[in-house]
Amino acid sequence: MLTIIKSSSNQDCLAVSGERTPVLFGFSLVSGCKFRVPSTKNCTLLSETILGVLRGREFPQYVASFGNSKPQNVLDWVQIKTETSVMGCNIPLSLDIIVQWTKYGSLVNPQAQIVSVTEKINSFSLNGPTAGRIMQISSSVSFVDVSAAAQAGYKAPPTIDAKLPFNFFFPFV
Repeated sequence: MLTIIKSSSNQDCLAVSGERTPVLFGFSLVSGCKFRVPSTKNCTLLSETILGVLRGREFPQYVASFGNSKPQNVLDWVQIKTETSVMGCNIPLSLDIIVQWTKYGSLVNPQAQIVSVTEKINSFSLNGPTAGRIMQISSSVSFVDVSAAAQAGYKAPPTIDAKLPFNFFFPFV
């Protein structure tokens, strides 16, 4: 299940790292928390810790394109793409999940189909001493409708391919 950080009154990222809000289709969300940079010198460990808080314990690699997709149908699942820029000691500040969807099926009762899911990780480069600094970390989910406008189509007029006997119009000709 896709989840994001649950906003709380405590607002400490490490204290509420297990509390998550499930992402429901069509409901865009923004939430965040505060993180006090420890005095540790290990930038990689700090970056992995914050990314773990943003993603949660079980961040999925795929999402279902329809609400009733079965796990055995591989083509019904969409892989989550990751966009990030990692250079040097970067600390993730935000995780933005963008879900693009379209209307699929008949014009009368179209179904929602997820076309792509992208996670964007925005980072901040640490330069110099930052121990004790408080950073705002946020996560968001947005749903973007990429449906093309429906156009009514008309069937081609039928062609007449009749075979009549040679003397069919005999009494009238």
